[in-house]
Amino acid sequence: MLNPNGKSGKVNRRKFLYISGGAALGTLAGIKIGGHRNTRLLQAAAIPIRNAAPQKALVRWYSQAGHTARLGRLIAKTLEGEGLAVEAGPMAGFEPARAAGYDLLVFGTPVFYLDVPSNVKNWLAGLPDLSGSAVASWVTYGGSGDNFFNTACGILAAAAEKGAAPVALESFGNMSTFAPTWSAIGQKEKILKYRNLPNEETYEKGRQFSRLLLKNVREQRTWKVERKFSLSGVMTAFHPMWLTKQMITRHEIDPAKCIKCYQCAKTCPAGAISPDRPGIDRGACLACLGCINNCPADAVIMNYLGRPVYGWPRFCAENDIVIAEPRELNPELL
Repeated sequence: MLNPNGKSGKVNRRKFLYISGGAALGTLAGIKIGGHRNTRLLQAAAIPIRNAAPQKALVRWYSQAGHTARLGRLIAKTLEGEGLAVEAGPMAGFEPARAAGYDLLVFGTPVFYLDVPSNVKNWLAGLPDLSGSAVASWVTYGGSGDNFFNTACGILAAAAEKGAAPVALESFGNMSTFAPTWSAIGQKEKILKYRNLPNEETYEKGRQFSRLLLKNVREQRTWKVERKFSLSGVMTAFHPMWLTKQMITRHEIDPAKCIKCYQCAKTCPAGAISPDRPGIDRGACLACLGCINNCPADAVIMNYLGRPVYGWPRFCAENDIVIAEPRELNPELL
């Protein structure tokens, strides 16, 4: 790799992104901003809500380290407390075609390289005709966050294209789970600055969001889906996931450590990894870091910019981090 002076040498992550992003920005004049031909999206008011007295709700999410799933379970519990029959769980294993017939749909995801993850986009593309079902979205993000509003809008837009009526969106901050930041890049303190998140304030925000979206449905208030301009939105045109994959210089399973729990395979949204086969499908890999963040045996080997990466369980253990649970999900708090 060349450094800014054209000489061979090591380039850290920040310089790499600066060089790559700067070169790409030079061609921006010939590109639609951030690929956002949908900067003006659907007018939700044109889609009436089918049922202003919802009975059945579907809450589905994509989650890797657990932050998005925790909010999803809380949202489901809150809606149940409001009298709805709720089916909740991960997107994986649930055929999107089954989403027909629900009065209310609530979908969540982490912000993934400044956008909706590609596997979530594919799942949303498989939704059936939703014929006026109300839809809301939530996203989680690490640290100070980036482009989370537009990411949540992207979920609503995909559902609206299938005939759903958008009613609300929300975003929730937490510690970043991007493992290279605390290990290979050595910026652990940057992550620990947010070690108090999520907290009770986060969960109260989740409860309020759940009640607000239901209130909007009952009052037939729909949402105009319109992304905001942001520089981070522009940067999605330069494929930050691809850039990250170029910095991953080693990615495999250590057979001596592997306990064959198959957690890596279960959480991989691309089917790129399994203890039963040698190697990892680097082409299919989405660089979501789910394998390294969910392996309980520290058996996934990854190097980022030539330095070893370790995952979420070890990071939490080494820093005495215990994620707070909403009281609704912890019987001991009830």
